[in-house]
Amino acid sequence: AGSKDRTATVCSLPLGTVMSTLVGHSRAVVAVNVHGDKVVTGSKDESAALWLTSGERLHVFEGHGDWVYGVSLTLETVATGCRDGVLRLWDTNTGELAQELRGHSDCVYAVTQGGGHLATASKDSSAILW
Repeated sequence: AGSKDRTATVCSLPLGTVMSTLVGHSRAVVAVNVHGDKVVTGSKDESAALWLTSGERLHVFEGHGDWVYGVSLTLETVATGCRDGVLRLWDTNTGELAQELRGHSDCVYAVTQGGGHLATASKDSSAILW
């Protein structure tokens, strides 16, 4: 769960026991996605970060033009949706920016990945299957 206190909390299910607290963003954490033992967070500090569920930060993804509202994670790719309307794809192993996709005219609020596709939803009232 993300928080205004600039952290995210990783809990085990079904009991909700706190496993770790992810500390490193300088503004509120507004997006969180978990895949296996990894977590990606998006923040109002215009960055996203990849973490292990233990709390170790692996990569910081910088270069967004605004707040990062949507995040999604697979073994190979971190996808970040930004208030600037751009979807960015990052390599989970290197932390490098792989691609920028433009198609929305306003904030990308939601990002999901699966079956070799990406889907985004935006404040511009559109959804795109990439």
